[in-house]
Amino acid sequence: MRATILFCLFALFILGACSESDEEQAFDVGFEPGEDASAVPADDAGSEPADDAGSEPADDTGLEPADDTGSDPSEDANVSETEEIVLEDQGAICLGIEESLLMDFHAEHEGPPMEVGSTVEVNVMIDTCLGSCDISSQRECQLHDQGDGVYVISSSGAYTSTSPCPPDDSVCSNLVAHCGEIEVQDASFVVLHGDRHYYWEPGDNRGCVEENQDDAPTPLERSFEDEGRFCFGEFDAGGQPQAELEAGEPFPVTFSKQACLSSSCTEDMQAQCQIDIDDDEVTLSTSASYSNTTHLNESCTEDCNDFHADCGQLMFEQEGNYAVNHGEETFQLTIPGEPDCISM
Repeated sequence: MRATILFCLFALFILGACSESDEEQAFDVGFEPGEDASAVPADDAGSEPADDAGSEPADDTGLEPADDTGSDPSEDANVSETEEIVLEDQGAICLGIEESLLMDFHAEHEGPPMEVGSTVEVNVMIDTCLGSCDISSQRECQLHDQGDGVYVISSSGAYTSTSPCPPDDSVCSNLVAHCGEIEVQDASFVVLHGDRHYYWEPGDNRGCVEENQDDAPTPLERSFEDEGRFCFGEFDAGGQPQAELEAGEPFPVTFSKQACLSSSCTEDMQAQCQIDIDDDEVTLSTSASYSNTTHLNESCTEDCNDFHADCGQLMFEQEGNYAVNHGEETFQLTIPGEPDCISM
């Protein structure tokens, strides 16, 4: 029995020594007490930190940043380019077509004939088919009436064109500028735009004439019959009447027509004025013609003259009232009386 107890005590001593040896070995592997012995810290796992894993950081991978890839941004096909378009005294001349209608690229730009006495709108179609990529448009136009059927247009337009831009006729619009209005007279008239001439006659259709369809420069031929202003008797330089009209005394009869003609640029002036007397009735008949070249010569003088013609002399033997006929108009002249003028 005693031997058994001694054996057990010896066994317990041996087991205690083994347990103490294992505990000392556990502390000898480099862990502090209280730490988990089953996990090894990253810094001591036998490999270098991420920065030392044999590869460079992201910025050192051998690729240059996006701005340093070797290409010029201005050469990128997706980069937009702009161009300023400026147009001076260019485009189609349009008469009698409303500005709003002309702006429609797909509309019909034609109208009925221009009648004498009608007023027609004047526009310039500066450019056509501006799309969504043509922006910041500007336009301006002025119509100058030079008199005797001569009109001068000055126009300008501008816009910014951006590219690349795919063409699309469905969104086209025209660049149009309103210039003014012209009252159609019973005579031809000319419109000057830049160095180009465009001629119209009463009865011509309303519409547009393209820039390259201008006419050859020619004088405006003017002629008229039985119209104008007649003066009976003498007048001074200021237009004041002089001596009275007396029976048995001849007095001058003159004819004039307001036309505002330049003395240096009115050519081939011709006039005929005839007086016929039948008892107490007088009939006057006139016809005249000339060529207006003011729109062909930049050196024309700026004087503004009426068309004049001398009809000769008239005399009444007896005092009384006399009917003076001219065309469809009748005027009564009294002898004796003051010199007088009348428009017929």
